[in-house]
Formats: sequence, structure tokens, C-alpha cells
Amino acid sequence: MPPAPLPPDEFERLTALRALEILDTPADERFDVFTRLAARAAGTPMAALSLLDADRQVLISTVGLAEREMPRDISLCGYTILTPDRPLVVPDATRDPRFADNPMVAGPPGIRFYAGMPVRGPSGHALGALCVADLSPRILPPEVMDTLADLARGVADAVAMRGTTRRLARLAASDTLAALADATTFDQWLRDLVTPHGVTPHAVLCVDLDRFATINHLFGHGAGDAVLGEAVARIAGALGGSDLLARLGGDSFAVLVRDPAAAAATAHRIQAAFSRPFAIMGQPFPLNVSIGAATCPHDDQNPERVAELAELALVAAKARGRNRVALARDCPDEIAHLHPRRGPKGIASALRAALIPGGQEPFSLAWQPVAHAATGALTALEALIRWPRPGRKPLMPGEFIAVAEARGLIAPLDRWVLRTACTEAARWAVAAPLAVNVSPPNLFLADSVRFVEGVLRESGLAPTRLTLEVTEGVLMHDSAAALAAINNLRALGVRVALDDFGAGHASFGYLRDFPFDKIKLDRELVARAPACRRSLALLRAVLRLARDLGAATVAEGVETEAQAAFLRAEGVDSLQGWLIGRPGPVPAEIVTGLGAPRRAPDWIQAEPQGTPRRRGTPPRLRPSRAAG
Repeated sequence: MPPAPLPPDEFERLTALRALEILDTPADERFDVFTRLAARAAGTPMAALSLLDADRQVLISTVGLAEREMPRDISLCGYTILTPDRPLVVPDATRDPRFADNPMVAGPPGIRFYAGMPVRGPSGHALGALCVADLSPRILPPEVMDTLADLARGVADAVAMRGTTRRLARLAASDTLAALADATTFDQWLRDLVTPHGVTPHAVLCVDLDRFATINHLFGHGAGDAVLGEAVARIAGALGGSDLLARLGGDSFAVLVRDPAAAAATAHRIQAAFSRPFAIMGQPFPLNVSIGAATCPHDDQNPERVAELAELALVAAKARGRNRVALARDCPDEIAHLHPRRGPKGIASALRAALIPGGQEPFSLAWQPVAHAATGALTALEALIRWPRPGRKPLMPGEFIAVAEARGLIAPLDRWVLRTACTEAARWAVAAPLAVNVSPPNLFLADSVRFVEGVLRESGLAPTRLTLEVTEGVLMHDSAAALAAINNLRALGVRVALDDFGAGHASFGYLRDFPFDKIKLDRELVARAPACRRSLALLRAVLRLARDLGAATVAEGVETEAQAAFLRAEGVDSLQGWLIGRPGPVPAEIVTGLGAPRRAPDWIQAEPQGTPRRRGTPPRLRPSRAAG
């Protein structure tokens, strides 16, 4: 009899199978349960869970069969894996030309009936089959076939869990994920590509797990570590034999692909490996990846520059909606916008060096004033990060924030800003309010509220002086978790503002469902409202709703006196933009208290938390305790 043809994805299938590390392992009772149930449901004397290796069929669990391994050439399951999305049913094997002279049919045990359900691995490839067999021809009713399909899905989850458990146990002695190559090692790999004879052709893939922080928040860090282990296995299972994998930090990875022509195919295999949900505490949980890729010599001949281009392509992939592969060659305009050429050292490498270990961060803060719309008096100062580089052009936030988000570095960066801003503000002679932006990863970290509380305690800053600004992306990420975090922050006395309202898909439902103390109107809405009827209607609706909810409003991007006059007439509370003041040092009167304004229309200081803000004369700025 001719053996079953090989599936078109045979290489990837075998890679995924072997990554599970399950082929040559001791018997496991959890699989025996499935084969017993399958035989019982079908009413057959034989059942098996088989996995198809390159030249053998490994029977992980059997009922009515003594064999534990046999040549793949005589495996009926070899045909089952050719149709991963549907079962293979053979009512009478003696009448099927594919199987009539099969030794298992023509000889002992004399199989006549066979039904196999494909068992798919985490990557989606058919690894083997859950099959039942009988010595007599027969047909199974549809409800029995449905039961076998359900059992096959359960087997798939058990196989994936078994593989994860074995890998974690093996890696535990060497600190699991820490056993992977790190960023320093990856940088050395890049340097090794430069030889006296030239640069070895290669490609770099930057891989980032999309919204991984949600797993830690919902299921805990233990589950997050297990998922990271499984994610590493899926990535590794999609790689070629000579490719190298490193963990750059958090949930960010890099792959050095030896064959640059294989870069795109490798990236898409990694993406496909995440098409199947992860099983977390018995619950299916989808987790996707974004990937950026660059090649040498096509994109650049400097390995470090290739890695940098891959990083920027990853940023472009995330900007396009996540769960995407972006090749540097396909997004030159986006890359040019993100980061003009600045030499071989990539932004991500520089960020890692700047943030890890902490204590010597090279950043600084600029402060942009927010003014009362009616009086022009200061109402708050917003902290904005800057990256000065002596002897070189400073990097602006738009050039490194997106890279920090893509490479899992935004959490330490955000936390540096918050700690530094609170520490500086606590030393001011005048207790002016301050605002700090918070990214989704920081808001959803399990210790986010505890961290804010610790910063306030260490700095001595009054909680009511601090406003944390979040964007709608935080709310879309996980509404329930965002609401819990916002409520916990407000319980500390910290105020929370919805930033950039009107910039994207933000809806009035957010204003209804979240207890924001302040609503910041996006600069585009502010610019369009005077000349656009629809934008004006939206602006007025937001202002009316904010007043009814007791939330203050701030218009961003105010650049002309005409804009300011328009916004005052519409009832906006505060203004921010270049007309009011560009980001820079803290005003001297705030730091020293000399010549400080007698009145400061600060709604944060004026009212207890949770009560509507009164209109009228604002209170005076009070000297801070830290100053005196």
C-alpha cells in the first residue's frame, strides 16, 4: 500500500509537534481518560491517541491495542492529518483502496472500521489523531461524531498543557524565561555578523505580544509566566533550525533569522502559531503578536541598524492595528516619520540602557502650563518627558514613546515620570496642581495603585494635587479593569482625567460609565469646532455633559487668541497650548513662591473629591508643606 502523502505544512507541523516535547514521555493518565471515553462513546473495542512524527506513529494512549509505536507508512492516521478541519471516516477499510492491503487491515488486528478526529496543536497544525476502530464495518451516528470531536478538542488542550508543563519543569532549574538569551546576548549576535569578509546576510524579527498585561491583571502573574513559557514555545516552534531567539524584556522578543529570504515566511509562521487561543485556568484566551522585520542587505548593511529598522517596523505594525506583520521595506514613510536615521544604535537599545537598571535615567521633565480660560491664571502644570543628549539632537517623545510601548519599556518609563514629577512638585513653594500621563500597561499592572500610593508617600505630595491622564485606548483595552483602577486611584484622593477626548473613537458612554474629574478636549476637535457645524455640536455636547457631571474641561492645542476667545464663549474651563505657554521649566514664582499669583482657579484644591465643582472665584494657591 502506498503511504499517505505528506501534508503541505509538514515542516512546520513537525516543528510544532517536537516543540511540545511529548513524543517520548511516560504514559499519562490524563490521556487514557480521553481514549476510554472515545471507545465508550463509539462502542468500539479499540481507540488511540496517536501523534505522527517524521517516520513513526507514536501511540500516546490506547484502548485494545498493545503497540506503542509503529511505522508511519502503515498509519491510517497519516491520512487523517491531511484534513485538519474535518474527521476521516472509513466505514469498511477492506473496500477502501487506500487501506485494503494495509497490514493493520489485511493482518492482525484486522481493522475494518476507522474514524479519526484530527488533534491540532497550539499552532493550528494537525499533530495526530484521536481515533476509534472496530473489527466490523459500521457507521457512527452524527451525535457520536460530535462527541468524538469534543474529545479531540479536549485532547488538544491536554497535549498543549502537557508540553507547557514539561518545558516549565525543565526550565525551572535555570529560571525558566531567564534561560533565554537576553538583549545583551542578542546585541552580541548582531556584532558577530560583521566579519573581516563583510556582513553575513540575515534578518531581524521583533516580536511583541499584544496586550499581554491583561493576562497578568485577570489571572495573576503565575498564569502570565505560564503563558509566556507557552508563547516562547510557539515562537520557537515556528523558527528554522539555525534561527536564534532572544527575550528583550517583558513580553518582547527578537529573532535572528539566518536566511533573509525566509524572514517574511518565518514572521507569518510565528503569527499563525498564535491563532489558537491559550488555555488559562480552563478558559480559552486569545493572544496575538505584532511583528516587525528588516533584512540585510536589502534594508541596511549594518546589523544594528537592521535591528533598529525591525523595531520601527514593529511600531508601524502596532499602529496599523496590532496582530500584524510589517516589513521595513513596506513602510518606509512610517519609519521615516518615527525615527530619521541617527546612527547605528537603536532607540530600543538606548532605552534599555537608560532604564535598566534604574537610578541613572538621562531624561528630564518639561512643564506645560494650563490656564483658567476666563482669568488666565495658572490652574495646573502638565509633566512632559524629554530626552536631552549632550552633543546630539534631543529625542522628542514622539520619537521614543512608541518604541518604548512596542518593546515593553513603557512601564518603567512612565513610572520614572510619575516619581520624578511628584518629587519635584513636592518641593515647590506654591502647591500648584500637576498632571501626569499614564499608559495602559501601567494602569493595568497589579501594583499600579500601590505604586502611586508609594510615590505620594515618599514624595510627600498631597494626593489632591495630582491628576493622572488616561486616553480612550486604556478604556478600550479592558473597561472593567480600567474602571476598577480609576476608582481605586480616586479613593486615594488622586484625580483622573480623560485625555484627548474626540481624537479617536471615544464615546459619551465613557463619560457616563467612568468617574472622570476632568475631560481634555483633543486639539483637532478644538481646531475644527469654530468652522465645522458637527464638531461644534460635539464640543457643546461634551461641555454640557461635563458640567452636569461635575467634571472640569480643558481645551488642548490652543494656539491663537481667536481660539481662546471662542472657547471662553463656549464655556471651556481651562486652556492649554502654545498660546498659554510652551513646555519648559516650572515658572519661578511656583518654585520660589516670590511673586506668586494671588488667585489660582484650581478645582482640584477647591473642592472635596466627588462633588461638583462650583463656579466662581477660585481659591488662592497655598504654600506646600514640603517648602516650608
